[in-house]
Amino acid sequence: MRQRARLAVVVLLGIAGLRAPRARAWDAAASRVPKRSIELQKARKAKKPDDVVVDVLARAKQKKPPEWIRKTAWKETYNGADYLFGVGIVQGIKNPALRVAAGEDRARASIARLSADTTIEETKDAAGNVTGRTVSSSSKAVLKNVLAVDWYADASDGSFYTLVVARP
Repeated sequence: MRQRARLAVVVLLGIAGLRAPRARAWDAAASRVPKRSIELQKARKAKKPDDVVVDVLARAKQKKPPEWIRKTAWKETYNGADYLFGVGIVQGIKNPALRVAAGEDRARASIARLSADTTIEETKDAAGNVTGRTVSSSSKAVLKNVLAVDWYADASDGSFYTLVVARP
């Protein structure tokens, strides 16, 4: 019964919108990842999964869109280590916990596409003229040390953005 009540609170807060103060956008930079990681670990210490979802939804309510939502994936080097950033976008998922999980999954997929192999095959006729092209892409990335570091909820269209980073 207690879990059901907690889930109802999470769903209601997700639908109605949290009345918490608006969060500030996190500046997506490799040099800031270690500090952000510690901040999030402290914020989530001893929290139940539903409470973590509530925390994420509160952090997603930002006054203005962060710069990183205009990107899909990128790499930055800091202190000789490569940090891979990926953005996931979710639309149409009403369940708050599923929205958060799907955003993280899609952001991880964005990072995996950074190392994708792309093949372009051309079809030619007897005279050697190109008559068609087929483009295919595949990736077999194994991502480790991946952390969701920021979120943004766009109230205008209901989109939910997640920023993850794969760090060394």
